Amino acid sequence: MKQQFQFFAEYNRRTNLDLLAILEREDPQILLRQTGAYYKSILGTLSHVLLADIVWIGRIVDGDESLRAAAGTLPDIGPPLVVDNTWRDLSLFRMARQETDNSFAKTVHAMPEEQLGQIIHYKNLKGDAQAKPLWVILLHLFNHQTHHRGQVAALLDQAGVVNDYSSLALKFD
Repeated sequence: MKQQFQFFAEYNRRTNLDLLAILEREDPQILLRQTGAYYKSILGTLSHVLLADIVWIGRIVDGDESLRAAAGTLPDIGPPLVVDNTWRDLSLFRMARQETDNSFAKTVHAMPEEQLGQIIHYKNLKGDAQAKPLWVILLHLFNHQTHHRGQVAALLDQAGVVNDYSSLALKFD
């Protein structure tokens, strides 16, 4: 399983870079335009994913010094978590996205295979105690990114922006 998770971490890193390259060529206003999507805008949707990734990586490495060391420093989202924090500048978003993707890839690489079955105990954003196997959390993270990148692709389609950036098969020849 570890090899597949490493593959997905690298896929997410590369795909996020490809998406950012597309967005950087467009008028910055397209990122903030109200779209009718749940997170209001393209940048709002991407910010939601980034915030979730930072929170989940923090939960994964909490209490595990070797994983914390591998993860390094994650972008500061402030205490308490600012759920509606939107990076209003794509260059700042890019730095945080790349830092988080690199941190996540290093964390997954540093995990021993046998740790994937470990139960991670954490509190959800409401403060309720939760417990999930690490492999389930990792699958959730990858699926969550893919889900919202699909939303962004649809929003870009609606705006007339060519955006074929996410083919898993084409990324790894």
